[in-house]
Amino acid sequence: MIDTGGKVALPQEEWQISKTSSNQAKSIIINYLQSKGINLLDFLLLTHGDMDHVGNAKYLFSSIKIKHLIVPLGMTKTNSFRREIKPYLGKTDVIEVTNQVQIRNFPFRILHPFKSGSAVNEDSIALFAKVGNLNVLTAGDLPQEGEREIASRYPDLKIDLLKFGHHGSKTSSNINVLNHWQVKYGIISAGRHNRYGHPKKETLETISRLKIRAFNTQTNGMIRFVYNNDKSYFQTFTKDFNDSD
Repeated sequence: MIDTGGKVALPQEEWQISKTSSNQAKSIIINYLQSKGINLLDFLLLTHGDMDHVGNAKYLFSSIKIKHLIVPLGMTKTNSFRREIKPYLGKTDVIEVTNQVQIRNFPFRILHPFKSGSAVNEDSIALFAKVGNLNVLTAGDLPQEGEREIASRYPDLKIDLLKFGHHGSKTSSNINVLNHWQVKYGIISAGRHNRYGHPKKETLETISRLKIRAFNTQTNGMIRFVYNNDKSYFQTFTKDFNDSD
């Protein structure tokens, strides 16, 4: 499992604080995993330390057995890790990684980070794997400079399916890098009416110019890539709709 989601805590007046706040991890993530008969994760990977990527981790640790936690090198020294992760780890083994680390039985190749950091966007873990018949890359909130560094270090890298960086922010998804990677399909993970306006116009223009077939959780809901030896296809659970009114 890659990242957990979670709410970004913003200052609130007392009247704004819900007395019966919902637990997204339990109602969505844990329920979904258990509906598939999954009560154990071999690997939970947290790409970096932002709350919208790690905030639900503590709930998973209390409900799902997790053998190994993978984080970017340097993350265990941060205050957010000590506060949000460490108290809930139990017997989970923590592995800090750079692109030089290879993990036994881990199905992804780690392409980034290249050095220790403080688990900010620039330190995001980038993962590459062959999934079915597609080369897949996902890299958390890694900015364009990090994408360029990956392209430079791995000049022969070709990507069929890209999870767009930073929820479709203009700080990620460099057009020259995506063109070099020959990206065919993309996934944008962003909530409807999010306060940041993701995905940004610049990213949508990049998608259009490169003729990438993109799926967006705002309109497609959950997105699944289904594959076997004979065929593969994308499956979405919500029809495209316009709720701008």
